[in-house]
Amino acid sequence: MTYTLQTPDFLSKSKWGQLPLLEDSDTGIAVSESRAIARYLALKFVGKGTALVPGSTADIREHARFEEAMCFESLKVDPHATPLAWLKVGAP
Repeated sequence: MTYTLQTPDFLSKSKWGQLPLLEDSDTGIAVSESRAIARYLALKFVGKGTALVPGSTADIREHARFEEAMCFESLKVDPHATPLAWLKVGAP
């Protein structure tokens, strides 16, 4: 399904009117923000094949290390990488 950003339909699914957006037809849930989508998919498919999140079903220490890495990426890497990506992809 294709959306034009900022329409009432899109905004009803994406709280901030931004991409990415995952619409799960199995559950009827719409999830925005890449980290939230990743965590949603990891929980949805837990126990089906290889775990998408290390330690999500067994070792709490592995899971804690994974969460630390996710937090580090969001606070220390993303603020610098996103502007560079926009320059590369979005700049004229």
